[in-house]
Amino acid sequence: MMEANNLSAQRRHQIARHFSRAAHAYTSHDEIQQILGQRLMQYLSEPGGRIADIGCGPASLYQPLRALGDHYVGIDVATEMVAVARRKLQRTDTVLLADAESLPLQTACVDVCFANMSLQWCANLIQAITEMKRVLTPHGQAAFNLPLEGSFNELRQSWRQLDDLPHTQPFKSLNTVLSQIEQAGITGYHYAVIEHTQWFADLKSLMRSIKGVGANFVGRDNNPGLMTPRRFARLSENYEQYRTENGLPLNWQVGQFYFLSKIN
Repeated sequence: MMEANNLSAQRRHQIARHFSRAAHAYTSHDEIQQILGQRLMQYLSEPGGRIADIGCGPASLYQPLRALGDHYVGIDVATEMVAVARRKLQRTDTVLLADAESLPLQTACVDVCFANMSLQWCANLIQAITEMKRVLTPHGQAAFNLPLEGSFNELRQSWRQLDDLPHTQPFKSLNTVLSQIEQAGITGYHYAVIEHTQWFADLKSLMRSIKGVGANFVGRDNNPGLMTPRRFARLSENYEQYRTENGLPLNWQVGQFYFLSKIN
């Protein structure tokens, strides 16, 4: 158990450093987060009260979320993300440096838990959902989304022609997420799966976009080797088979999930 805890802490530290490096350029590449976050907000019915933005990053959705409630609290594990986010807030709002699996909030103190494209980084998704359930008021609501298995398929296939190493984060299947929601004690919930494709002129801009929002984190122990010009050219050649008149696709399969406290 101690070894597992150490590995989990090590992973959190790696993720925090990774996203801290991405903090200052994040909003230049967060088109997908903006689109999916706006769609996720549509689940929230007459929210009001206190809103917890879990995995808030640089608080890209602060303004629309703040407009839905009376008080905003952002939570993120990356020091630089927290620093950037705090510059955007009204004096009555706050951003806390913390982990989604151990929210620094009292029980039943939040009216809305909102997590936009952040919980996929949790080592223990069940614990993260359990924490949301814990901090929600009796009439609270939670909405979260995360990329699912099937995302980045073109990129994975292109890499696979070069080596068998992981180059992108492995995403959970829908069935796995649903099972873990229920293991967290959530029996009444709504979900939907949406597909969104981003288009890029070339592989360089596609990879820059992935890196810009931190989605290139893998956390592996084995070294895949340097990305040499020759290696990049081969990867680019592999990816060209997916080009259409719109450009090179980056496909996202995203699960959206919503539940109410009062029925759970």
